[in-house]
Formats: sequence, C-alpha cells, structure tokens
Amino acid sequence: MKNGEQALAEFGAEAKSTIPDITELLNDKSADVRLAVLDALETFGANAKSVIPAIKKFAEKAESAERERAEEVIKIIQAEGN
Repeated sequence: MKNGEQALAEFGAEAKSTIPDITELLNDKSADVRLAVLDALETFGANAKSVIPAIKKFAEKAESAERERAEEVIKIIQAEGN
C-alpha cells in the first residue's frame, strides 16, 4: 500500500480532506516543494481525481521537468480511477 493510500486507510476522510490544501502548494516558489506535492498527489491515486484541473493548470505554466512530472501524475491518477 502506498503512503497516501495508507494515510487514507488510517485517517479516512480527514486525510482525503488535505488533498486540496496540498495542491495549493503547487504555487510554492520552490521547485523542490512543487515536485514533492506532485509526488504526494500521486500517492493519493484516484482520491486526487478532483484536483486534476489544478494539476493541469500548473502544468500549463511549469518548466519542462515539472510539466512532464505533472502530466505523468495526471495519467497515474486517471489510471487508478478506472
């Protein structure tokens, strides 16, 4: 079980409710923080489906490495939701 899935299993709705707050950190000045946010959202899998539009918006303005990572995370979230 992945970390995000583990948190959801242990904390239920409380952990899921943090997803929008975590997503807001995509606006952080630090590339390391933004990449860590993408990693965290990936671990939440299909539970992060509601923030895909925010990830897409981030990807539109991101540098190439961050954009590629964001696109990868979107694909993973979508795949886990099927």
